[in-house]
Amino acid sequence: MSMDPMGDPVWFIKVKETVYGPYNDARMRTFASEGRLNHRSMVSQDKDGPFHRAGEDDFFASFLPRPSTETPVQNTPSQARRFVVFARISEFSRPTFIETLSGFGIAIEAMPDVWLLSAHASAATLRNAMSQVLGAEDSLFIADASKGSSAWFNVGQDTDNRIRQFWQESE
Repeated sequence: MSMDPMGDPVWFIKVKETVYGPYNDARMRTFASEGRLNHRSMVSQDKDGPFHRAGEDDFFASFLPRPSTETPVQNTPSQARRFVVFARISEFSRPTFIETLSGFGIAIEAMPDVWLLSAHASAATLRNAMSQVLGAEDSLFIADASKGSSAWFNVGQDTDNRIRQFWQESE
């Protein structure tokens, strides 16, 4: 098990074949609250593994949202928002992904891996719901064309940093 300089345990996240980290407990909780870490995310306390699903770990079970098979209920803003949803998903995840996405509103696949969605929800709400049906190898990017904001899942640390910097600089 790896430790940070203060002697606290650290975590690594494996997305596809890339290992990210180390992250402390607080950062992992932040990832979970943002919907970027879910019960299917592959984690380890050692950079070289073995990796296991976060939902199988007692530490994460205390704060990860329970997976749901029901279509999420959203608070309905007065006007539908328009989203561009980009998702690299496995054939295993695809049917559930499409069903969940369509549960939010009108969704069309504009081109391979890109959907247009009209929904009464926020990008963060969509990301949180969609991340529950995606696998550890899947990735997701949602742009709210109505608001000029975005939300993402499993895109990797470098891409995550570039997206955050882009939105901060363009405000």
